[in-house]
Amino acid sequence: MLSTDRSVLNVKLLVVHQDTKLFTLLKEFCAGSDKPYFRNLELDYLKDTSSQRNAPHASYVKRFEAEGPEWCEPDPAVLEKIQDADILLTEVCCVNKKVIDAGKNLKMIATIRSAAENINYQ
Repeated sequence: MLSTDRSVLNVKLLVVHQDTKLFTLLKEFCAGSDKPYFRNLELDYLKDTSSQRNAPHASYVKRFEAEGPEWCEPDPAVLEKIQDADILLTEVCCVNKKVIDAGKNLKMIATIRSAAENINYQ
């Protein structure tokens, strides 16, 4: 739940990524920040297994770039962890209607890709 006090936000950010490198950098940045809203972020990490479960990585990316994310079956762990997250940060995880509907508290979806074909933004 977001606090009304702008100096202290109670925000849970879920990082879904292929490896922990992005999560580790984000965690170090937040811990070292002089801004309370970064230091107070509740960070969580989940390994993105979408490309391993749905197709070889290159064909997985090519398919969601052509068709969007709805064909991809979400990882059950993503559906579980997204339930109480306020923000989802990902790169190539398919964020389809099932993922968005499971994120009851979700306020923002962010990607570190140059485009967002893997996210159902309609």
